[in-house]
Amino acid sequence: MTAPGPDDGPAEAPPRASLWQVVGLVARAGGPSFYGVLATMCATGLGLAAVLVLGRGLAAELARHQGRPASLSVWVLLAGVILLVSVIAFGRMVGGGLHRLLTERVIRWCEEQITLLSARSDLIEFDSPAFHDRLVRARRASTSALQITLAVPRVIASALTVAGLVVAVALTAPVLLPVALLSGLPVLLTGRALGERLLTFTWGHTPSDRERQYIENILEARDQAAEIRVFGVQEFLADRWRYLYDERIAEIAALVRGFLRRAVVAALGVAVSLTVLLVSLAWLLARGHVDLLAAATVGISVLVLSNQSQTIAANAGALREHSGQMADFLETMRLLETLPGGGRDAPAAGPLHRLEADHLTFRYPAADRPALRDVTFALDGDEMVAIVGHNGSGKTTLAKLLCGLYAAQSGEVRWNGRPVQGQHLGNEIGAVFQSFARYWFSAADNIRVGAAPDTDGTDLARVRAAAREAEADAFIEQLPRGYDTLLAAELAGGVDLSVGQWQRLAIARVLYRDPSLVVLDEPTASLDAEAEAKMFATLSRMRGRRAVVVISHRFSTVRAADRILVLEHGQLTEQGTHEELMAARGTYARMYSQQASAYV
Repeated sequence: MTAPGPDDGPAEAPPRASLWQVVGLVARAGGPSFYGVLATMCATGLGLAAVLVLGRGLAAELARHQGRPASLSVWVLLAGVILLVSVIAFGRMVGGGLHRLLTERVIRWCEEQITLLSARSDLIEFDSPAFHDRLVRARRASTSALQITLAVPRVIASALTVAGLVVAVALTAPVLLPVALLSGLPVLLTGRALGERLLTFTWGHTPSDRERQYIENILEARDQAAEIRVFGVQEFLADRWRYLYDERIAEIAALVRGFLRRAVVAALGVAVSLTVLLVSLAWLLARGHVDLLAAATVGISVLVLSNQSQTIAANAGALREHSGQMADFLETMRLLETLPGGGRDAPAAGPLHRLEADHLTFRYPAADRPALRDVTFALDGDEMVAIVGHNGSGKTTLAKLLCGLYAAQSGEVRWNGRPVQGQHLGNEIGAVFQSFARYWFSAADNIRVGAAPDTDGTDLARVRAAAREAEADAFIEQLPRGYDTLLAAELAGGVDLSVGQWQRLAIARVLYRDPSLVVLDEPTASLDAEAEAKMFATLSRMRGRRAVVVISHRFSTVRAADRILVLEHGQLTEQGTHEELMAARGTYARMYSQQASAYV
């Protein structure tokens, strides 16, 4: 097999976020720990410059008092130097602990925003590649937030140190101040340019990064392990992973080569500036314009200033890159502010008496034709309706519209005469889709997640009742720890279930919710004959007490429905009872006869 290459289309330009926006976000997330880190960094930065100034004064006083007892000023300056060095040491130790706390708070806050966006976004968003790209970039931004929490205090501390050194140079040899300032400029410009290029690179690589992470996930997943080995695609997937990563590294290497060329120019600029400054300093010293102590102070100040400028440049480049990446995170926050919080602000729907689908037309974002076209029907609150049709006819899409998970482009779904999109369905609806969830929780908690647990001590009885109605209680009781057994073979002490057992557990989750509308998408697809008979008994118990919508290819289940809907290419072409549709000799009758002939 040959690994395909990526789409070479033009890369979209990344959005921008101002540094002040990002720093404000970090301050909001970090709370008091952010200001504590800033305070310790400021104390450290100013302290270094102050030590240099006081040290120069102390050296001058000691030189003036050679052979004589030290004056009070000497002791005051000495005490000041000792105190400042102690404060710097204390600040660095305390700052390290505060910074660890700040890091945890920022990452936790960022992850919470992304989790809330995933939880509250409409289902249709998950069919959009742009939405998934945004999620990946926003999650990556939590790492960027960490880098920013590292870089911001360093830049501030270095900037304060530079400010103090500039003051020291200005007081000692003001004529050399412009040259001292220019010595750090080339490095600063180079660092910013690198950050800009890395931001553009990271943005453009989001789709291929998502593909690489997908390959990592399926190679590590237990569910896909058997199929991957049966078809022998391990090396194909590994080759594809290598290709994507090698392409990423090659582009970074090209960026680094370009940066090295800029770095050479910047280094030459620094060398020229320092040469001019030191030659000028030597000339001033030779002419007697400055004394030896002043010259030493200026020389040390400029060398430290150059070093601090490099620190600022490196961290400023990181800030440019990572603050740019935070643009998606800021967009995430703006989106969160527009989301309704899971629909809980809408009025409660109340028990279902009648559900109406009125001329529904729906098209997925990337599709070129509608998945459903002008579908109209209704069902009562005690009716069982089955939906049948060939693969791709729109059955699952219709089910999701009935659940209020999608909004139709035209037409609407009405719950008791009111549009379903304007109501909070709460526990009134429950569904088991083909790709139902398998939670790494206990068997009991896999059922409990269907609704808020009771707090009056009857919760376990309610869990057991739901499992019993779903014909799941027998196999749960046989698990090592019964309802407390962890259902995850990947975790210590956990076990796995068969697909059919998982499906019955998912149905128990719906029944625990006790909804007035139940939607079951292929509920018997993974069941053996005995389990299918039990499922049929479960459906029989449901009917008459709640509305039930069943999607199935097994006509032994379908024929028992009060009414059957037939979908073809997204259109409702037939509806009626089993007997009525068989008499019509249409699509349903043909599909039923084809399946029945296999048992003759």
